Amino acid sequence: MSEWTGEKADGRELQEFQRNAALVDTSERAADILRQFERLGTLTETSRTAAEFNGTNAMRATPGYALFGALVGELIMRMSDQQWRVDSVLNGLPPVIDPRDALRLIELSVGNIGGGQHHAGRGGELTLDTVVALLSAVWEQSGRSESQRRDLLLAAAGTASNLERAVDEGDISWGRGRVTGPWDIEEVTSGTPGWRSETPEGTTRHDFGGLQVPFDPDRVQWKLVAPAPGAEAEAFAIHLMDGRTVIQLDLFRADPSRPWTQLCSELVQNMIASGGTAELAAGPMGPEVRGTIGAAVSGNPGSQKDVRFLGCQGPGWLLRATVWGAAAAPHSNEPWPYDVCTGTVVNAKQGSPEPGAHILLRLPDTYGK
Repeated sequence: MSEWTGEKADGRELQEFQRNAALVDTSERAADILRQFERLGTLTETSRTAAEFNGTNAMRATPGYALFGALVGELIMRMSDQQWRVDSVLNGLPPVIDPRDALRLIELSVGNIGGGQHHAGRGGELTLDTVVALLSAVWEQSGRSESQRRDLLLAAAGTASNLERAVDEGDISWGRGRVTGPWDIEEVTSGTPGWRSETPEGTTRHDFGGLQVPFDPDRVQWKLVAPAPGAEAEAFAIHLMDGRTVIQLDLFRADPSRPWTQLCSELVQNMIASGGTAELAAGPMGPEVRGTIGAAVSGNPGSQKDVRFLGCQGPGWLLRATVWGAAAAPHSNEPWPYDVCTGTVVNAKQGSPEPGAHILLRLPDTYGK
């Protein structure tokens, strides 16, 4: 780690240097706790105290949360490996760890919040013992070197620090609702810092009730997706087509037990089970799914087409974009689908309160005028 000399440095530079030094210290203490566990097969009370881990309901820049963050990151990476088996990790746990507790922790780490809420560990919380044991088993299975472990713990400590700072500032949404969309209608009407009413040149927002979507009607063809012709009052999605790219936007009532990360995992499994291909990827909006699905092509029953699933959660809702065509190609960097999503305003005040239900759309008031 480089030293701060104090020369030509303002208060901000000193503050950043001190923060980085604290993160290195946090990650090194986390590594010490992990090594002590691997040496003794259990945690000492001294390690538990030093970890400052109080369950997963809060996130602070401490050694315990660096260990938890590293575990979450590792498990999310493992999700994309179709050869990885959860039971191979559970079978490698020491006898003092209940495999059921470890399984609940895995469910929580990959996005199944419901699994974590029903955890039956000490005090009703996920314990540090389970976190450390599972991280040790996963890293042993993946063959992580000491240097890789240090790097992952340092990155996790930085993430925990960023979240701690965001919580202290009263806003835990790092991107969506803070510096970019999709925006909730309440954020728009209250003048949330970061909100910009401007849309990309040549586009305007069109109000479909639950969604206000930016596009150029002279260039983009659109239609509501309804259960039957003439049933626009029950429309549950909107299709946008620009050249060789098609986007379908669906708005759902949020289901706390199935956040976007969990839905990504389910999409991957379902696409592969249906004969397609799928992988998790990190996109401009966060986690997304890229792959292929069956295409109805006359004379070619085995035809596949490229597809991407983008998603974002807001207060009480989840917006999903399904992308086909040129922008869904494996190496495409086409920004249009992402610009549409991040420029959209969501109004989920109406509609079914049932978790996971579609929030219906309608024709714009200006349609036909």
